[in-house]
Amino acid sequence: MRLLIKIGTLSQDMKCSNWLRNNDMFVRINYNNQMRDTTTKWNDKNPKWNEEFLLDHDENVSEITISLYDRDHWSKDDLLKTETGKISERNQNYIISNVNIVVKKVMLLSPNEYNNLLSSNRHLSLEVNTMQSTYNELHTKYKNNELKNNNLQCKIKKFIQDIEDHV
Repeated sequence: MRLLIKIGTLSQDMKCSNWLRNNDMFVRINYNNQMRDTTTKWNDKNPKWNEEFLLDHDENVSEITISLYDRDHWSKDDLLKTETGKISERNQNYIISNVNIVVKKVMLLSPNEYNNLLSSNRHLSLEVNTMQSTYNELHTKYKNNELKNNNLQCKIKKFIQDIEDHV
């Protein structure tokens, strides 16, 4: 089991720690001795990261720490805010350290596990192949603007996005 962490946007403005410019912010995630940093949003008072990170999940660890920093070239990065939040049993949206985040527990299969699952469940294999070919066909038509009905275009765009979000 893994945790999929999506870092979104700031929930409120942060005070500027620089004298002449806006903050150069990045988010640091700490969970179970794993640390990940987002990209730095330079000179931006309303950063939008929309970045995802996969972390190994431990059922015995229920806290995640989110820290917001101002990146500095010539000195140590400034810690703007840090908070620890509890991870619940279900998918959850959080605001920790003024940062909007989404935490999901996901199960990922290795290529061998995936192939074994498909070979042991022939009906599942057929469904996956059908969905894959449908996805490929719709994606091609959508990209080539071959769909004329706007309502249908919106539904297909959502369908494609849902599939891409879960692959």
